[in-house]
Amino acid sequence: MLHSFRLLLVCLTFHVIGAADLLIPPQIIKPPFPWNPATAGQSRTVYVQALGDALTYRWQRCDPLTGQWSAIAGATMNMYSIPPLQASQHGVKYRCVVANGLGEVASTPALFSVSNSRGLTPPLITWQSPPPTVIPPATAQFAVAVGYGSNPLSFRWQSAPVGGRFSDVPGATDPLLSVTVPDLAMNGRQYRCVVANSAGSAISAPTTLTVSANGPAISGPVLPTTATFPPVFVNTWPAFMSNSVGQLSILAADALAVPAPTFRWQLRRPGTTTWIDLPNETRKSLVGQPLTSADHGSAWRCIATNPLGSVTTVPMMIAVNDGGGYKPLVLTQPVGRTTSVDSTVQFIASAVGWPAAQHRWQLAAPGSNAFTDLPGATAQTLSLVASADRNGARVRCVFSNAKGSTISEPATLTIR
Repeated sequence: MLHSFRLLLVCLTFHVIGAADLLIPPQIIKPPFPWNPATAGQSRTVYVQALGDALTYRWQRCDPLTGQWSAIAGATMNMYSIPPLQASQHGVKYRCVVANGLGEVASTPALFSVSNSRGLTPPLITWQSPPPTVIPPATAQFAVAVGYGSNPLSFRWQSAPVGGRFSDVPGATDPLLSVTVPDLAMNGRQYRCVVANSAGSAISAPTTLTVSANGPAISGPVLPTTATFPPVFVNTWPAFMSNSVGQLSILAADALAVPAPTFRWQLRRPGTTTWIDLPNETRKSLVGQPLTSADHGSAWRCIATNPLGSVTTVPMMIAVNDGGGYKPLVLTQPVGRTTSVDSTVQFIASAVGWPAAQHRWQLAAPGSNAFTDLPGATAQTLSLVASADRNGARVRCVFSNAKGSTISEPATLTIR
């Protein structure tokens, strides 16, 4: 009996992904929540949401005493569960470094305040003014802001000559210190503030006064040398926060200004673009009514004003969980792109939802309002060939989960 055999040769090609294959550098679209109160013994979880190709994650911790950042062994996911916090960790910070072959970016830090067994929180200085440079005679200003700390708080400013010890400045018991500078003899003098309450104390970093005969020569923002300055927010906001039905939305905006600022809160209803003033909400904190499902997608912001100007926080969008999750909310809208014919362009869109949102990109031909699905386009990044017949086409992303669907704004492709 004759047997025939066939030899099948299979060639396998392996390709190692390198920087040249990556199209999207890392971009953090949702950093950790910046302000995180906790009680000693409690655990917390921090996470980031990022865009980009082949991303890696590295979590770091900043020691509250040394101010030094160090890597956390094994913390290489976009989420990190913090071990039970101790009172000695009051002021600890966590951040995530997101990287790929095109670069890396660090998230804004998540700051934790830790209250003691009596429920009291020591002061935590979250901002201090940059070192001033003045031409005598002048007035130099120093200021601190306390993000956390049980009331009542006391402030005590101290100063030290060059090479000398710190001693109290008589009568300096406010968050803002104004110092008269008559001549060059005060050059190099340092100032710091001791903030205290019944739970403990905190000392600001020493700030050096520069007195110049030739005028200021420093870069970056500085406080004016007069006794007034416009508002500046000294805490940061995330773009998104989730809560459950029935919970209160509690927001706080901390601004420093001289004269002291007034506060105004505004609300943007879901599906609208108009901001509405909230009557009688004139404090730096806002406690809203218990949330309902109708509040899903609302946004809040705060405006701080004094005679020299005003500043507005970034809007914070609220997701409301009804117990079974929540419908997707768009965080990043796609942006129109201009490119040359037959090149490849990328559009990016992102959303949050629970369960996690699925992506579905759609395309409308030039001059048409009819959007149709793009086969296989189910990632947060869309790569599209800019063929000549697509000049003026629009793309959008549909985000879906078990709770419903949300559609992004359209973005237009322009071909030169």
